[in-house]
Amino acid sequence: MKDYLNLLAFFTIGTSVAISQNFIINSPDIYYEPHEEYYEMELDFDITNNTNLNAEVIVTRSPAFSEFTSEDNPNYTNYFCWGEYCYGPSTDVSPNSLFMSSGEVNSSFSAYLVMPEYEFSFTVNYCFSVVTDSSIKTCVDVIYTSIPPSIGLEETQSHFSVYPNPANDVLYVNSYSSVAVDFVLFDVLGNEVYNDVLSSLKSIQLNEFSSGVYFYSFVVNGKNTDIQKLIIAH
Repeated sequence: MKDYLNLLAFFTIGTSVAISQNFIINSPDIYYEPHEEYYEMELDFDITNNTNLNAEVIVTRSPAFSEFTSEDNPNYTNYFCWGEYCYGPSTDVSPNSLFMSSGEVNSSFSAYLVMPEYEFSFTVNYCFSVVTDSSIKTCVDVIYTSIPPSIGLEETQSHFSVYPNPANDVLYVNSYSSVAVDFVLFDVLGNEVYNDVLSSLKSIQLNEFSSGVYFYSFVVNGKNTDIQKLIIAH
């Protein structure tokens, strides 16, 4: 059975600005791309030197690349560029620094990730620090993911209906969407117990389902709706 526990944690894509007395980093919170084997994701940052120093700045990436490479992640590749130089997966601290004047905005940082063969979600931390004083730094976390972002609760309620809830013998699921929609039902352990494509109104016989708490989600164009709770009570 497919494990759907990952649906219980969903993401909203947005942009964050990490601000401290040192550097301002304009970067996305989450970088999502649909899964394609060996597809390369590229992410660009704007970095502002918010100190009163004219300084040489380096980049540190963590966790170390070696922590990601294992039998579980054999095809994961993450590298970055800072200034004129790019650094491969085995380099976690840029050997070359980049001079930044006080107040300068630099757009020469790029990070890359080559997708593994499977769905994934990796958090990578990037720190920008002054060479002569490593305590002068600003860091930001970025989540690279191939897991589709969710569709919000309000949109779910306007496009679909599931009733009655609690349900006894029959559950009715209705889709008002013009595209094909998957209805997925899973138990409290995250095991998928039902999956079917909807076109309009569908009735699901519940005689084979034990009484208890279940969860359901719709999948529309590869995006998962918010998780909803369903009670089956015979």
